[in-house]
Amino acid sequence: MQFAAIAAIAVCGSMTAAPLTVLSSAGEDAFPIVALDGSVATFIVDADDAEVVSTAAQAVSDDIKLITGKSLQVATTMEGTSTPIIAGTLGQSKLIDALASAGKIASSEVDGKWEAYGLEVVENPVEGVDRALVAYGAN
Repeated sequence: MQFAAIAAIAVCGSMTAAPLTVLSSAGEDAFPIVALDGSVATFIVDADDAEVVSTAAQAVSDDIKLITGKSLQVATTMEGTSTPIIAGTLGQSKLIDALASAGKIASSEVDGKWEAYGLEVVENPVEGVDRALVAYGAN
């Protein structure tokens, strides 16, 4: 695979329910991390979550920049983003806990398990956001 040829990176699926696929072109059900038009997703983390969450989000952003030349911002609010990647820890991130309480993520598959995580594309995760990629883990 030649990384310089990648025009877009998107994911499709759920790590807890179905295989995850990384695409190098747009797909109907894909979540665009780096879209063909050059727009990028934004990592959203809870400022009160463990520091490692924002550190990991920045590391992933740095990796994506190496592949695509585009950087993803790491933020603590959804203001100004239409394609959020919500990342956090069950029991430490208010946003992740709200998604779990609403039944929008399959948190029971990772809750209470050592070093477990879920990765899901979620429809309407919060008001005003159509879709988000949600990465969550247990402590």
